[in-house]
Amino acid sequence: MFLSFCFPSHDCLIVNVRANVDESVSAYYRQDILGNSSSETVLIQYSLADGSLISQLTDFRMSSQIVRILIPGEEELDQPMYQGLCFVSSYGGDLIPPEAVMKLRQKHPATLRIAEQDNGEIVQDSSLSLKRSPARLAALSTHLSQFCPPTQGNHILSSHHELYNPNLTCICSLRICFNWFPCALKYCSNKEGEGEHRCGIKTCRKCMTYRYPVRSKNLCHWDEI
Repeated sequence: MFLSFCFPSHDCLIVNVRANVDESVSAYYRQDILGNSSSETVLIQYSLADGSLISQLTDFRMSSQIVRILIPGEEELDQPMYQGLCFVSSYGGDLIPPEAVMKLRQKHPATLRIAEQDNGEIVQDSSLSLKRSPARLAALSTHLSQFCPPTQGNHILSSHHELYNPNLTCICSLRICFNWFPCALKYCSNKEGEGEHRCGIKTCRKCMTYRYPVRSKNLCHWDEI
């Protein structure tokens, strides 16, 4: 169900990531990166102190990317265990392929990771709410229905593929960051002869602000993450 964190293995990389690019702030969190060559996917996820789970699933086969935010519900308000939003967009090519992710290793697992490059801010207007038609979801990613199951109260939003709903007149915004991820492979020249060999990875950071419509501003109950 893509909900649990991975355990150390040959296919899963667990890193400690600095939560803020400001060097005066030492807060960090654990992040899991899982590559799967069979499904051609890469999963990046981390948990916050309040129990929120932030996940990004990149589907290389369908060239799509799904960002899911799961926030614990409030039992006294009779809310489900988790409330979630899923944002679907096209894959922008800012991640190494699953086969390369599966080969990543750490010499010093306790090292606090800081990205080499800041890719800046991305704003996505997700004005379209997707209907839960298996055919429609599969057209974006065959993993979408499992990654964002309706039983967990997830709402799936996209920037295309559906008609805009004029009844949703208020705009909410939600900002999340992925502070460290392998965005490219590095190649070095061979010492003897021509050609190059792979000699590492380039790491990046990015933040996304998702804007999406709701019927009332009171429904903008998501804190900035």
